[in-house]
Amino acid sequence: MDKGGNVYKVFETLSNLLHNVESQLNQKGKHFANHPRYGFISTCPSNLGTGMRASVLVHLPGWEKEGMEKLN
Repeated sequence: MDKGGNVYKVFETLSNLLHNVESQLNQKGKHFANHPRYGFISTCPSNLGTGMRASVLVHLPGWEKEGMEKLN
């Protein structure tokens, strides 16, 4: 997670992290769980085959004060 809208920076950070984890696993003779048909096995079945998930968090200042009616 990072503040701002630089999606490339967030993806680059994640990519570097995964590369480092994979390198450490390989040094110990271990590997990420991978199925030949379904791809990388993740903890969430909705990610099956992709191993990637993106989400966006938007801060709505004052929403708690104004209530849900103001968002409609």
